[in-house]
Amino acid sequence: MHFFIKSSNLEKIRDVLKKFEINKNVEKIKNLIFGRMMTMTGGMLINGFLKWKSLPEKRNILLEEKANSLENKLSNFINLHIRKQSFDRLLETVQEGINGRKDAVIYFIQKT
Repeated sequence: MHFFIKSSNLEKIRDVLKKFEINKNVEKIKNLIFGRMMTMTGGMLINGFLKWKSLPEKRNILLEEKANSLENKLSNFINLHIRKQSFDRLLETVQEGINGRKDAVIYFIQKT
């Protein structure tokens, strides 16, 4: 019984490999046909249109510079004012916690 199960698994693997081989041959044929079509006038026209479509848009440099300067000003404002104020309070709280922990350790050592 074990032999039949093993052989059926091998048959399934062989079938899958055959399907891959058939698909590979079909892809080769499709690529050959597509390559021949692209060498014709219509194919060259389509190829040129696709290249033209993939070109980047014309950029407006003045708008980009304004946006970059605004972004820089906002990031400087956040770094200088908002972050400093909010992190200073947090740093004070952390320092108080560290000092309290040190005091607790010293008190514990003294009592034992």
